[in-house]
Amino acid sequence: MAMQHRLAVDEQTIKRNIDLNLKRLKRQYDISVNEYDEVSLLELSHALRMWVDMQDHVQSYLTQHLSEKQFRVYTLRPELEKACCGSKYLVTYFVGGLTTYSTDKPLVSFRGIGQGPSVMSFGMRPPSAGGAWINYVLLLAEYKIKYEYEPETAFLTSDASFKKWLESEVVRVCFTDEVGEREERLISRIMLIKRVANNLGGSHPAGVFDVVHKYDKAVDFLLGYEVGGLPLPYYILLKSAYDILTGFDYL
Repeated sequence: MAMQHRLAVDEQTIKRNIDLNLKRLKRQYDISVNEYDEVSLLELSHALRMWVDMQDHVQSYLTQHLSEKQFRVYTLRPELEKACCGSKYLVTYFVGGLTTYSTDKPLVSFRGIGQGPSVMSFGMRPPSAGGAWINYVLLLAEYKIKYEYEPETAFLTSDASFKKWLESEVVRVCFTDEVGEREERLISRIMLIKRVANNLGGSHPAGVFDVVHKYDKAVDFLLGYEVGGLPLPYYILLKSAYDILTGFDYL
């Protein structure tokens, strides 16, 4: 295979790419917060994949023109991380809510994890009344966590650059897969965007160009894990789009 080289891109082209993809992301965000189907998830994942591909140019632009713009990242407190060790769990971070479409089913799937203590701030409304108001951190474990944590006390919060935000952990999960094997993964935002886009066929036809990846089982599990009747990655990707758009004052 011939080696591919990145071409130098001038500042005007970088600005145009950012402006164009802000419009593209905003259009898909507006669709996705009002309705959900597989196509909307595909398009949202692909729109976010563009920001992964542009990350160096976006970071350079922000550093030069919007140096005060920071993104928020969340880290599980050490004592809570220790409590999760040895249990099956799912932890995801999207403090700072948004309102989005949801079904009428305010349910949480426990497939492959087991019902244990949880921390949620999840306001459910029927679609006719605006869908779901999301401002929560979801923590599920088996039976090892003895204390309840509020989102404000469960996580450490810090500012980060755009690239550090992409690279930061957005979900960690320990579960039993379909053949009974234990899987434990810490998944960054950039990895989740890439694998959802690739697994579902958002960036190219599923099964055509992709290869087996060590995160595939975890991402497949997350796609089958539902909150309010919708797959968990939908909320995470939607919150990622929200963070980009608000970071650029585009909402």
